Amino acid sequence: MLVASEVPPQRRRCSSCEEPLFRERGNCPRCGHPFSFVPAFRPGEVLSGRYEIKGTLAFGGLGWIYLALDLLLGRWVTLKGLLDLHDPRLLDVAVQEREYLAAVKHPNIVAIHDFLVHERQGFLIMEFVNGSSLMKLRQTLGPLPVGDALGYLHDALLALGYLHDRGLIHCDFKPNNVMIEEDTLKLIDLGAVRRIDDCHGEIYGSRGYMAPEAAEHPSPRSDIFSVGRSLAVLVASFDYLGAFEHHLPPPSACEVFQRHPALYALLRRATAPDPARRFASAEEFREQILGVLALEAPGSLPQPLESRRFLLPSTDSKGSLAEDRSLPELLPEEEDSPGTWRARWELGRTHWQEGRLREALNLFQEVTDELPGELAPLLAQALVHEAARQYGEAAVLYERVLRADLSCAAAAFGASRCRVLLGQRREAILALRAVPVGARHRRQADLQRAALLLQENLPDTDDALEAAGVLGQHGAEEDLTAAVLRADALAAVARRAALGEVRGGKVLGVPFEARALRQAAEAAYRRAAALTGEARLRAHLIDEAVAIRPWSFW
Repeated sequence: MLVASEVPPQRRRCSSCEEPLFRERGNCPRCGHPFSFVPAFRPGEVLSGRYEIKGTLAFGGLGWIYLALDLLLGRWVTLKGLLDLHDPRLLDVAVQEREYLAAVKHPNIVAIHDFLVHERQGFLIMEFVNGSSLMKLRQTLGPLPVGDALGYLHDALLALGYLHDRGLIHCDFKPNNVMIEEDTLKLIDLGAVRRIDDCHGEIYGSRGYMAPEAAEHPSPRSDIFSVGRSLAVLVASFDYLGAFEHHLPPPSACEVFQRHPALYALLRRATAPDPARRFASAEEFREQILGVLALEAPGSLPQPLESRRFLLPSTDSKGSLAEDRSLPELLPEEEDSPGTWRARWELGRTHWQEGRLREALNLFQEVTDELPGELAPLLAQALVHEAARQYGEAAVLYERVLRADLSCAAAAFGASRCRVLLGQRREAILALRAVPVGARHRRQADLQRAALLLQENLPDTDDALEAAGVLGQHGAEEDLTAAVLRADALAAVARRAALGEVRGGKVLGVPFEARALRQAAEAAYRRAAALTGEARLRAHLIDEAVAIRPWSFW
């Protein structure tokens, strides 16, 4: 874990005027400010009769970090010192850390054990985190998988939200300051933390991650900007210190952003130049990360997903979603959920009801841009595309929602409708298969799926058997639709058996044998005919029964 006690030349800058420096100690040639990059301690030194220095772990914008052994308690600790030993302002920062960081206790934030002053220099005594920083992982592995990066920063936002709730701003969030120790994420460097209401203290940040306004007016939203920039650096390769120091590259310049549109929308919102356009809180950002995680890494989260802003379309157990084209419902506004998206949603709903589909689509897209982790605006866009007979675009959106949340039966039925209209029966069946067993609308999805499997004039045996198996899972309910489908499945298998198909086992309790299947199909058609009061349908079902019955001489 130890590193050489040298500051790389590219990191040697004057703490007063940012002039590049080329020696380890001396005075800045530009402003005359004294500087020194030499570590304050050597291995073996003992501070305050208690902390034995073992070596240097790393360096940062505010100081050297040392590994030490607490001789009193027998535990490893980290000492964070000051990079520029001649700068009295940095000692003031350390004193401020002692005052309000001692009470910081969070599982995702490094613990502060003690504070000491040694020969007019201040040092934090912190918990030792034995792991790798996110930047180290990025440098070792290359761009991280999107799901992993989102998961890491979700946990980091838990820590930042904790600080913000206590009136503190981190000010220097970046991948170097986040460690992964086994399965736990730790925010390790609190050197730049300051109070939200502190208008006079020094402000420290890092190039490439610092919000445009943070040098003058840091706030929780400037921390959110830094998290967004960190996420972009972890998943993509771009010149974040040069050409794209203050903005994101376009999706055309970064393949990962093209493949993950919800991720890009999330990053654009988090790193908006105007703080008012960013996420209002770490909690809101964290919620949207969960939604984007579901969209961009399907299966990574428990389901069903829940939203505190929208209620997705649903009906009671006797209703039907197969032809339901209702928009998601807007839930009552919460105090911590501000934004202009509500007005856009309501205006989009009005345009939808009036048939102004282009205007509705644009507004629902704007809601998606503001809330990239919400499924409801995507579902609304799919409904608009479907109403405009743009079935391909609608199907893609329905299926995105369905992959993110398999419990969203409205998306499954919508995708199936569009695939049928595109002549893609197999894809329509796959969409209905996605509705999980035990879900509220599974029976309805299974009936629709069985109907599609039996849609051909003479379904192949595998389709007919699958339809029969699906219907058999729901028992012999006295329901006209199910009764007709059961009869159709038996008839289809009977005709295949009559053509010489040989299979073992039973179909809906009937042996796989032509005569037995014909008899069962005839009886099923007659039972279905008894369930309908419509004369023409009854006559059709009786005709089917007569057509499928076994041949006889009496």
